[in-house]
Amino acid sequence: MTKTRIERALGYVRVSTQRQAEGGISLDNQEARLDAHYTQRDIELVDIYRDGGLSGTTDNRPGLQALFEHAMRAGSGITEIGVYSFSRLFRDHYLLEHYRRKLKRAGVRIVAITQEVGHDAEGDLVRSVLSNFDEYQSRQTAKF
Repeated sequence: MTKTRIERALGYVRVSTQRQAEGGISLDNQEARLDAHYTQRDIELVDIYRDGGLSGTTDNRPGLQALFEHAMRAGSGITEIGVYSFSRLFRDHYLLEHYRRKLKRAGVRIVAITQEVGHDAEGDLVRSVLSNFDEYQSRQTAKF
């Protein structure tokens, strides 16, 4: 008899500006979308970590670091980190890939609930394009 692995997820939400917070992707809106996503899939959403008013171009965010610590803790049972979109996790392609690979070695995948790209070579390519676009968009925004 095969024992089924129980799916357990952590969520992460972030906004960097007041405009984002008011423009439909507020922290509360992202949390509600994550909760609905995991409820629909019958996956236990263990906790949601938050960072408000912090840039996605750095990993120096308390909620983000606590998220990664929890996800990679031995025996946590976490199988997935869910975000509204990849840009909520990072707006730096290198950082996204660095942490994605680190998490993958720990048996944890990253899922963007509005950008379902898969976990195969094709998904890696699409995620890379999205991530690079997010980084470009962040640099363009910083000019103004």
